[in-house]
Amino acid sequence: MIADYTIGGYWGNHIEWLVDDWSKVNFNEDTLEVAGHTPIRPEKGQTIMGEFNKSWIKFKFIEVRYCSEPNDMFFAKVKAIDQEMK
Repeated sequence: MIADYTIGGYWGNHIEWLVDDWSKVNFNEDTLEVAGHTPIRPEKGQTIMGEFNKSWIKFKFIEVRYCSEPNDMFFAKVKAIDQEMK
């Protein structure tokens, strides 16, 4: 599986989950939130890959909110669209 972005990274170029309790997440139904700082901010419709214990899950950006300060920051909602077992 290929995606436009991946969870993780380093200072100035990273995306992280904004999830309080993973045990309550239903990947088939829920939208999840992420936040990040990237040189090229994601757009609605692009994809992001997350690594989990037993699989990789690809998500689609369904909503992206850009920040003006700092201008590389964003908040987004994503929805699972594909899964590949390890």
